[in-house]
Amino acid sequence: FKRGETNRLAVTFEYGQVQLVSDPAGATIYAGGEVIGQTPKVFSELKPGRYNFRLEKASHETAEVSFELRGT
Repeated sequence: FKRGETNRLAVTFEYGQVQLVSDPAGATIYAGGEVIGQTPKVFSELKPGRYNFRLEKASHETAEVSFELRGT
């Protein structure tokens, strides 16, 4: 490093962000049989991989949500 010189650094972030929403809002979100929140919900800093969620709300059809986040 030299004084007064700009140093450049490239950083790759291996994380993604996903938001689960439902209409109407307030569906319970399950992951692996465990309650993890209600819609709308933002999941930040998800690592690459496969994710599976179930959304349930009384008097509404259950929704299964699956997706894969891929790294660079």
